[in-house]
Amino acid sequence: MNAPQPAQRSTAAVVVQSLMWLWLIFLSVLAALGYQALSDQADQERLDSRLQRLEAQATG
Repeated sequence: MNAPQPAQRSTAAVVVQSLMWLWLIFLSVLAALGYQALSDQADQERLDSRLQRLEAQATG
């Protein structure tokens, strides 16, 4: 009796699980890049507002 063992996963299940892990990693990287971009944009806006204040002080 050569019945397949229940602990042995099929190739399709391994492929699906691998694809799901890759998708999760991709989404995590995408979220991290989005967070970084928003953080950089906020830093740039703070620098711009400080520069405007300095220019206003220098001219007036």
